Amino acid sequence: MKAIPRIVAITGGSGSGKSWLAERLLAHFGARAARVSLDDFYRDRSHLAPARRLHVNYDHPNAIDWELFQTWLRGCRRGPP
Repeated sequence: MKAIPRIVAITGGSGSGKSWLAERLLAHFGARAARVSLDDFYRDRSHLAPARRLHVNYDHPNAIDWELFQTWLRGCRRGPP
């Protein structure tokens, strides 16, 4: 029988302790868990000059490639092949 993946979302503002909590959960669950961050889904801004990238608000929802995140999430929910 295939195990059903469980997904836990941790939300909060910058500096609120999300990464701290995620690391502790990962340490507790070990190999039975994985960690992903929305930071992994930032839109590609490499085409912008470095000076322009300094003005990008990475806390704004538009900074995230939500389509890519949804694709990843669907795959995660299906579990391993």
